Amino acid sequence: MRGLLTGIVILVAPACLWCQPVLPSWLLTYPGANVTRQNLSAMSAASFNTTDPTETVLDHYRQLFEENGLSFSPTSNRIATTVRATADCGDLSISIASRAAGSSVHLSCMVKVQPRVVKSTGNYQQDVANAMEAHRQAVAEMGIGRARPAAPAPPLQWPAWLTQVEGGLPAIRRGADQAGNGMLRAGYVSGSPMSQIFAFYKDLLSANGYQINRGYVTTGQTQSGIKQNALGSVEGSLYPDGFPGPYIEIRIDFSRMNLNDPINVNIRFTTFAYAGSRGLVH
Repeated sequence: MRGLLTGIVILVAPACLWCQPVLPSWLLTYPGANVTRQNLSAMSAASFNTTDPTETVLDHYRQLFEENGLSFSPTSNRIATTVRATADCGDLSISIASRAAGSSVHLSCMVKVQPRVVKSTGNYQQDVANAMEAHRQAVAEMGIGRARPAAPAPPLQWPAWLTQVEGGLPAIRRGADQAGNGMLRAGYVSGSPMSQIFAFYKDLLSANGYQINRGYVTTGQTQSGIKQNALGSVEGSLYPDGFPGPYIEIRIDFSRMNLNDPINVNIRFTTFAYAGSRGLVH
């Protein structure tokens, strides 16, 4: 086995992992649109609505991508069209969802992880030592095991991109969960199919940097006695300053009581403080 050790690849974050990536300025303007920006430690995001159809928005960004030397390869599903590329800011994503009155556009750029290659010297023991040192440096750069101070919860601010399936912001109420964490709540009734609601919020959370923790649609027997999609949920979380640390959790629950009834959609936006850690002892 020693003769097979020719090199080791270690994934490490860049030195500026916790630096704020910046969306390119050429992305942040669109004719007639009011762009809302949201800057987090590991991600920069922006969103806006426009009366233009999806095809017009795509043409706009296709031209900008070509002018800035980026490949333009959109992919589409029933909910939205997404364009992904590697830019100077990091991993760039543009999501364009069609609405009855035009389009809803969400842009984000996240810090990208770079590979580090440890080349073989031909000496097995030296290769292992080099790999261990590279691992130690990577761990130090990423802050793993480092003592972290306590940090307050992220701002309790509803993101502009967290809309109703049919478009537009729902009515938002301020409150707290049972543990006292800050929470914003919203609810509305949707006439869209439950599978479409599920796909919309799953894609929406992912496009804005959220890790999907859970998601399902269940087929149950409603009060009318007929089995159909009756209950579903999507939940995602985001650590703006990296894990571990303060974080945001968004949960969307949706359900109906009778066959073909409109679907009740409930959204919870909760922020959590971080208690801090002592770090690892070496």
